[in-house]
Amino acid sequence: GYRLNAKGNDDLAFLANSFDSMAQQLQNKEQALYQQAHFDSLTGLPNRRKFHQNIDQALSLAKRSNRLIAVMFIDLDNFKRVNDSLGHSAGDALLVDISKRLTECVRSSDLLGLYADVCELDMFRLGGDEFVILLQDLRSVRNVATIADRILATLATPTMMESGHEIHVSASIGISTYPSDAKDTDNLLKNADIAMYHSKEGGKNSYTFYSESMNKKVTRQIEMERKLRKAIEVNAFQLHYQSQLDVASNTMKSVEALLRWNDEDLGMVPPSEFIPIAEESNLIIPIGDWVIESVCKQINLWREQSLDIRVAINLSSVQFNNPDFSTHLFNLVQHHGVSPHFIILELTESIIMENSDGNIQVLHRLKKMGFGLSIDDFGTGYSSLNYLKLFPLDELKIDRSFVDDIPHDRNDMAICSAIIAMANELGLKVVAEGVENAAQQKHLISLGCNRLQGYLFGKPVAADKLEIKNAQSWSEGDTDTELLFIDGLLCDT
Repeated sequence: GYRLNAKGNDDLAFLANSFDSMAQQLQNKEQALYQQAHFDSLTGLPNRRKFHQNIDQALSLAKRSNRLIAVMFIDLDNFKRVNDSLGHSAGDALLVDISKRLTECVRSSDLLGLYADVCELDMFRLGGDEFVILLQDLRSVRNVATIADRILATLATPTMMESGHEIHVSASIGISTYPSDAKDTDNLLKNADIAMYHSKEGGKNSYTFYSESMNKKVTRQIEMERKLRKAIEVNAFQLHYQSQLDVASNTMKSVEALLRWNDEDLGMVPPSEFIPIAEESNLIIPIGDWVIESVCKQINLWREQSLDIRVAINLSSVQFNNPDFSTHLFNLVQHHGVSPHFIILELTESIIMENSDGNIQVLHRLKKMGFGLSIDDFGTGYSSLNYLKLFPLDELKIDRSFVDDIPHDRNDMAICSAIIAMANELGLKVVAEGVENAAQQKHLISLGCNRLQGYLFGKPVAADKLEIKNAQSWSEGDTDTELLFIDGLLCDT
């Protein structure tokens, strides 16, 4: 702005210079206020308010020039786990590093030179671990996917923290475009957010373009999350039980419990649909607690009938990765007067291998407390045999996909044979699920499978309709006695 810069020692010069000083201070204060209002204090990136200003301007220009706009919604995968395990200061340091790398990626000269139809790329931090990239003045959307690939590749490099921890982080990206997906700011951002959640559902570390069918699906999921919260409040869940055949005694000595939710509007909702939503919203924690408490109450009811039955609970990764999970589980079981020896924890291979070294310690802690351990759906994950021998496991459960075509599919027969032989060498029990005919039963028994489960032995029913015939008592420490498996969260038969 204009400055007086008066010289001399008279009163007029003094007043002129004072006004100059006041004007400069006011200008500095205005700049500071603008910075505070429009930029993120942690990363220095433009914030949500600045994003809305920029995209509103971009939309006005795009409408006049018939150009395309793309919005990329970026959400870091499993960021909450960093805060929970290493603390919020480590999470902040990670966000700073990620923002720098993302900025360098989208501003790199080779990227902008290669895709000349991208005239301007701006990145914003909306809050938490959410970032948005605004791509303006596009002639084609074909290069947006390549930019998304570039971002995912950039994030593949781990971040080395001052504490010495090496943190691997990935991101889920959702993309919406103007004018095909939306014509205003709010809907462009909302649709990109919907597409991002679709990326997370598909396995994370990926990008997805928005579509109307996706919008309908996410709308149903949002409604289902609302109903799930209500279901928790009114205790609307049930556990159904399915028989297992103990091969050695040819009697039903165990069952599996399956979580059921019958909503008054949606009807019977399959676990494969509502469990992922419960996990994403952290509602799996109270639902998991309900399952544990229900299992404990059922164990006590069986014990009143002189039936000492062990119960296995299939854990979600959200539960297992909670830093206080082992202590919380132990206290919950003890509160109901049930010994941990009556509880078997079932985990998938992918859950165990997410942080294999750290999870070995957690598994040994749970084992020391007295819980039994099992790998569910074995053969469908990516566990290393080297790690498998280090895990303090009690059993493997063969996934039903390997049982369906027995004895007609030679590959499935070979896989089942190899799993059972390996388990026997490691001293582990084996359970096969999805047994539906006598031919499957005969072949699995010939291979040395310990327990069989499926429609051949009965469909899931409520506990009061379950017939427990010839169930024998079990005492703690009797390792030769067959186990009872209750899958309260994820699997259905």
